[in-house]
Amino acid sequence: DNSAGTSGAGGEVFLRSTGAGDITLGGAITASGGAATGAGNNGGAGGVVTLNAANGSILINAAIDVSGGTSALATQGNAGTVQLSTAGATGAITQTGETATTAILAKGGTTGSLAVVSATGDVTLTNDSNDVSKLAGNVVSTGKFLRYTDANALDIDTVTAAGTLGAPSTTAALPGRSE
Repeated sequence: DNSAGTSGAGGEVFLRSTGAGDITLGGAITASGGAATGAGNNGGAGGVVTLNAANGSILINAAIDVSGGTSALATQGNAGTVQLSTAGATGAITQTGETATTAILAKGGTTGSLAVVSATGDVTLTNDSNDVSKLAGNVVSTGKFLRYTDANALDIDTVTAAGTLGAPSTTAALPGRSE
């Protein structure tokens, strides 16, 4: 019952592939905060989305949205965090498309974050509609690159690992994560 016009926080999505093979995102993941409609109620906080390919690549063909929920009469909720991590012989991270339907979104009242780790491959996230406030990246292999395009202002900074869903200690490659 939302008759009071309050909002809820976005959820947490953890997708991990441990066998050989890639993660291909063919449908949108939305973990955004709920919208507030009541007087003085803030929008809900965005959630956390983590994609971890332990022995393959990540191909993003659809949107990932962890934005804070809107509020008609108060403050938009805080944005969440997107975490992308690959390993294995061909651990690239690639985004297709140039529209909001394939963008990475983390907009909200305070910093929304994107943490990217690629142990062996290139990172290409060049959708002009991507919109996060803070990016942290780690491309481990020599000669590989990280390319990122954002719709507006962007800070390059440390992104603390987020989420409460557990994983084996082999996912410790995310910046700020210590398992």
